[in-house]
Amino acid sequence: MLITKRLFTHVASVACALGVAILALLAIPPLSGANPGTGPQLVQRTGQFVILHADSRDHGSTRQWMLRNGLNYTPVRAPAGVWIEPGARVRLEGTMQDGALVLGDTISAVRQLSRSPNTRSATSAAPPIQTTAVVMFYFPGESPSDLPPTSSVAATMNTDTTSLKAYYLEQTYNQVTFNADVFTPVQLSQSSDPHCDNFEDWAAEAESLNPGLDPSQYKHIVYVFPDQTACGWAGLADVGGPHVWINGSFLVAVLAHELGHNLGLYHAGGLTCTSSGAPAPMGDSCSIDRLHYQLPQYADPFDAMGNASVLRQMSMEHKLTLGLLPATAVQTVGVSGNYHLAPMETLTGSVELLRLPKAGGGSYFVEYRRAVGVFDSQAPALSPGVLIRTESPDIVSYFSDSDTALIDMHPDGSFSSNQWRDAAMSVGQVFNDALRGITVQTTSQDANGATLAITMPIDTQPPSRPPRLSAVISGASVALQWSPATDDYAVASYVVTRDGAQVGAMPATTMTFGDSIAPGVTATYGVSAVDTAGNVGPAATVAVTSPDILAPGAPQNVTAKVSRDGQVHIAWGAATDNVGVTSYRVLRNGTGIVQANVGAFVDKAPQPGSGASVTYSVVAFDVVGNAGPPALAKPLRAALLRKLRATHLKVSRLKQARHSPVRIQGIVSDARAVCRLRVAGSPWRSCKTRPNGSFSTTLPVRGAKIITLSLRDELGRVKRQALRVP
Repeated sequence: MLITKRLFTHVASVACALGVAILALLAIPPLSGANPGTGPQLVQRTGQFVILHADSRDHGSTRQWMLRNGLNYTPVRAPAGVWIEPGARVRLEGTMQDGALVLGDTISAVRQLSRSPNTRSATSAAPPIQTTAVVMFYFPGESPSDLPPTSSVAATMNTDTTSLKAYYLEQTYNQVTFNADVFTPVQLSQSSDPHCDNFEDWAAEAESLNPGLDPSQYKHIVYVFPDQTACGWAGLADVGGPHVWINGSFLVAVLAHELGHNLGLYHAGGLTCTSSGAPAPMGDSCSIDRLHYQLPQYADPFDAMGNASVLRQMSMEHKLTLGLLPATAVQTVGVSGNYHLAPMETLTGSVELLRLPKAGGGSYFVEYRRAVGVFDSQAPALSPGVLIRTESPDIVSYFSDSDTALIDMHPDGSFSSNQWRDAAMSVGQVFNDALRGITVQTTSQDANGATLAITMPIDTQPPSRPPRLSAVISGASVALQWSPATDDYAVASYVVTRDGAQVGAMPATTMTFGDSIAPGVTATYGVSAVDTAGNVGPAATVAVTSPDILAPGAPQNVTAKVSRDGQVHIAWGAATDNVGVTSYRVLRNGTGIVQANVGAFVDKAPQPGSGASVTYSVVAFDVVGNAGPPALAKPLRAALLRKLRATHLKVSRLKQARHSPVRIQGIVSDARAVCRLRVAGSPWRSCKTRPNGSFSTTLPVRGAKIITLSLRDELGRVKRQALRVP
C-alpha cells in the first residue's frame, strides 16, 4: 500500500477548540529539511508496524511509532499526513537518524505487505482464541515473592469468574476468548534501569530463560515484573502488535486495557465542552486535552479503554471497531423520528447502536446500557441510561491517544475523575448540537430498551458516484469492488444493479454473485450510493463478459468420399455452441490438415499411410477457441487413396517347351480390385488375388507373345498392363 493520509471512518469539521498535548515516548529528534528520508544513506526496513503505547499511573499516556521484528523495536518518524495500519507487515524506506527510521516523503516510503492479524471483517461463528503467554521475571535483589503467585496469575487470566477470559467472552458476545499459559518466574541477570528503557532486553532475556516458550505459538505475550516506580508507567503495549508489559499492576482491568491495545484499540476519552463559558454537553468550545489531571483521554468510566476503576463492557463504538456487531445491531439514522435501542450487553437481533452522521462527516454513536451480565452488574451499581459518544477524529488530531469521546450529559466543570460517571441521559433530557441541527431526547427507558426522539437535519444532496468500480470473474461468479462514495452526511448503503435490475443492497464496498453470468454472456453492473436520508447518487458501471468455457458440440453427419481422381471430399453439418461456432478443423488420422469456415473440404493430396484405413474427422471451434469433440467419418480403405496398379510382376514358363503354360505373379495395390488376365483374344481369367493383394496364376499361351493384365476398383478406375511372354 502506498503512502496515504489516514482515512477515518468519518472526518468532521467542528467548531470545538482543540487542545492536544502531543508527547513522545522516546526522545526522537525532529524531522529536518523539507524532504526527509532522501539522500545517499537511503535504507529499507521490513517488519510489523506497531504503536508502542505507555499508560502511566497519573492517567497520562505516551506513544511512539515502531517497526517491530521480534523484540527488536526501531522508532519511526514520518512526514505529516502519513498513516500506517497498526499491526500490518510493511516495508519502510527512509534514513536512519539517531536510531530512528525517518521516512521519506516519497510514494515508495511505505508499502503494506499484509493486513494486520487483528483485522476483522465479519463476526465469527466460533470464538477466535487469543493464545497468550504470561512470562514473569524479576531483577537482581528481588525474589519471586515480589511477583503474584503463579496460581493467582493463572486464575486472573483464565479461571476466575471475573478473569480476563471471562471479561472478553462476555463483552464480545462469546466471539473472543483469551487462553493463557503461565510460565514460572525467572531472574534476570540485568538490573532495572531508572527509566525502564530496556524493556525489550528484559523480555528477550526472560524468553531465553524459558526454553519451553515458543513465541510463534502465541498471539500475545504478557511480560510481568515487580513494580518499578521509576518506570512511570503501569502498562506498555503494542497497538496492533503482540507484546504487553505489566509493571506490578497485574489486574484484570489493566490486562483488558493493554490487550485491547494489542487488538487495535486506543483510549476511551471524554469530551469537555462549555457554552458561553458554562459547562455543557456540547457547546462553542470543546476539548479532550490533558491539561486537567490528564483525565479526558481516559475519562470514559464505562469502557476498559477508559477510566476503568470498575471494569465494564466496552462501548458499542469499540465493539464496532473490533468487528463484533452484526449489521442488524447497528442502525444509521438519516431522518428525524422515534428510534428504539435494546440494551447493549447482549445481542438479541434488535438495534443496539444508533449512528447519527454529522454534516461534513463524523458521527455520534448512541447506546443504552443496563446492569446486565457479570461486569456491568459490578458494584457500584450501574445506573441505566443512554450514552452518547463522538468519534475522536472530530475533536483531536490522529496523534491523540483516544479514538472515542464520551459526552457528559451532566457536566459540573470539575474535571475530576468522577465527572463522566453520570454521563448518561436522564429521561426527558435533550442533547442538542445546534451547530449541526441534531437533537436526541430519551423519552422512555425500561428493561427492554430505551425510546429516543431524534431530530436530524434535512438532507437533499445525494452521494457521489462510487469510484474505482471493478469486477473480477472467477468461474461463474462475479466479485464487485469499489471505493467508498462521499456524502455531505454519510453513505448508508450501496445499491447494485445488473442490466438495470436491482440484485443487491449492502453497506459494504464489495459484493460477490455466485453463478451470476452464463459463459460468454456480457452483463453491465451498476453501483449507486444511498445516504442516510435515502438520497440515491449516480451509478458507477462496469461491463463484464463471462469467460466462454463451454465447447461446441460435434459437427453433424461427417462423410468422406474418394472420387475417381483420388481426391477425398469431406462434408459435414453445422455444430452448435452457446455463443457461436467460428471455424472447423479437418483432421486426417488425428492430424489437422486444414482450418475451414464452411461445411466441406476436398483433400487433393490424400496420404494413405501404411495402415489399412484412413479416418477423417472434423472438430468445431468457438469464438474463444474452445474445441468440441471430433466427429468421425466412416473410415476409407487406404488402398483407394493409392494409385491403382500391380507391382512385382513376373511371367515365367513352367517348362522350357515353346508351348508350355506360363505362371504370372504380382501384387495388386487394391486386393478388392477385380484382377483379370487373358492371352490374345481368349476369355478373361481371374487373377484370384489373395487378401494381401498377391496373386499367382497359370495360363496356356499357345505361342502368344503378350498377356494383358486388367485391374478395375470399386471407384471404376481401370488399369491395363501388357506383359511379355518369355
